[in-house]
Amino acid sequence: MNVMKQFDFLVLLIGSIACFSCSDDISTCENSFKNNSCQDQGEIEIALPNKPKDIITLSNGVQLAKCDSIYILDGDIILSKEQLASLNSVPQTKSAYITALSKRWPGNVIFYTMSSGFYDTNTVQRAINHIETNTSIRFWTKVDGISDYVSFVNGDGNFSYVGKMGGMQLITIYKNSGMGTVVHEIGHALGLFHEHNRADRDSYVTINWGNIKKEWQYAYKKYTDEGYQGSDLGSFDFNSIMLYSSINSFAVDISKPTMTRKNGTTFSGQRDGLSNGDIAGVNRMYGTTAPNDIIYFTREWDENSSNMGRAYLKKYVEYTFVTRLPVQKDEIIYISLYEEGNGSGQEYYPPYEHTEQVKMLKGSRVIKYTVMTESGWQNSSDWYKDIKTVTGIRLPFTRQS
Repeated sequence: MNVMKQFDFLVLLIGSIACFSCSDDISTCENSFKNNSCQDQGEIEIALPNKPKDIITLSNGVQLAKCDSIYILDGDIILSKEQLASLNSVPQTKSAYITALSKRWPGNVIFYTMSSGFYDTNTVQRAINHIETNTSIRFWTKVDGISDYVSFVNGDGNFSYVGKMGGMQLITIYKNSGMGTVVHEIGHALGLFHEHNRADRDSYVTINWGNIKKEWQYAYKKYTDEGYQGSDLGSFDFNSIMLYSSINSFAVDISKPTMTRKNGTTFSGQRDGLSNGDIAGVNRMYGTTAPNDIIYFTREWDENSSNMGRAYLKKYVEYTFVTRLPVQKDEIIYISLYEEGNGSGQEYYPPYEHTEQVKMLKGSRVIKYTVMTESGWQNSSDWYKDIKTVTGIRLPFTRQS
């Protein structure tokens, strides 16, 4: 069993795909054929399969499918207008592509919701359990105060954004899809691209271009064919859940394969679960250490004020703690902090440890703690760091005994 993955490709081509946030464009396409049944996909995931699409070529040679104002990469990966502009503006080099697209989920945690009336919450939960069992990724139910998350929604076809893009991002699942299909789309959200788009795939498979519908040929291009440089780690993984089947609905003649092994035999794109290679790829991107039951995010900002007619600047950092554990209204919790003063000039604060006591007024699982890190006169030599800087946070919190 292949245990290595195309790590460079997976990591370098992780997409920070921008959010449609209940996009009117997606709704327009889906509403056109709500009453149509999704075609048999033959272990293949397709975005908006019943909607006509145009194939467009960007100035740097990349080909995409276009449905109204929706742009589709590799069959089931959705790009926003902002993402399209970013992709179209980068030169044909690996490093520029990384700069434009690379983004992963911090802390190995993905917050998620399921839309009202979602078809099969049990299937999504099974997919989540499978990924949590085999990787360091954890899925937490979204709570108030969390702005970056995925939302599982009903739709025509199966499709997803790639990587973390910020804000709400959709994972669209067609009715009666299996667990493996959901794992495949979550794989995109984690940052995985398709196995058959590898740069070295021609050493392992033969693409039968004459049997692929013209409007779907772009989904079989190697990333190097689209003008990008990269390298693959490990051999081609025929067991990958990110691989299409040889015979699928992209074919002109669906009785014949769109791609085969080099010896001419066909293969099935399994949807039973992550392969060893898929797991290795995710672990190489995110590590093997699962998060604790509490994580924190930071946000920094400046605040201007005045004193004696002079502009005065204060810098703040806000720590947002999120616990996976249920917290009751009026419960008292304690967060242990280590802070180190690094003041200069007029004041100095020595390092000290202390415990913050927080009363959970609403029973929320989000706790915010703000520290002023430095302050001073703007445009003046008497600037000094005058309060404190948090240099370590000890987790998890403890409860009141």
